[in-house]
Amino acid sequence: DQAPRCAVEALFAFEEDYELTPSMYRAESLRPLAEAQWRMGLDDQARATYARVLEEGAVNANSRPRGDDLAQTMISMAKLEFEPTPEMWERIEQIADRVFAD
Repeated sequence: DQAPRCAVEALFAFEEDYELTPSMYRAESLRPLAEAQWRMGLDDQARATYARVLEEGAVNANSRPRGDDLAQTMISMAKLEFEPTPEMWERIEQIADRVFAD
């Protein structure tokens, strides 16, 4: 099946263009890959990619874009019935706390 290979190639392309991609677009660029990995049953990869999406979305210095990225990631997870790991829940809470503190 070519789909898992395409997912690997998509992650490679993201990494290759990482420095060229403005930080405010990185979570948005990576989120569809996490969704695709989850749909393909690549659960471990999807968890790792969603964790990375959370981190990329938390980088922005402005609270509104961080909040937008967090909301979009949570919506994405909910639509797929993706259950974050306990560590991811902890990070989600930390990011949300920072959004609401600013």
